Amino acid sequence: MRIIELRQEYLDLTNRILPKKAKEQHLAIRFNHCFQRIILDTLFQGCWYNHLNRSSRIPAYQQLNEDQLSRAIAIADQMIEDPQIVEELNRRSLQYRGKLSITVKTLN
Repeated sequence: MRIIELRQEYLDLTNRILPKKAKEQHLAIRFNHCFQRIILDTLFQGCWYNHLNRSSRIPAYQQLNEDQLSRAIAIADQMIEDPQIVEELNRRSLQYRGKLSITVKTLN
């Protein structure tokens, strides 16, 4: 029963609360699927595709166990309390996926 409640809380945070907060704060990240990507990538410290079955008909959040869901919820809560962290976690997520390279400026 607890896992059902955790899944519902995760969905509420990512589908309703985070997008609403993002709109109020005028954040660049505001869509539920973006928050879910960021949270899952942060949870796994890498692209979630490498840890869960992406091709499954079972959604990613339903593949998480209770501990993983609790940690995902904690990440979402952190994003709510400190909206500035959303951009940092998004950058990390994009780096995990090879969609954002780190550039180093050199002085000549």
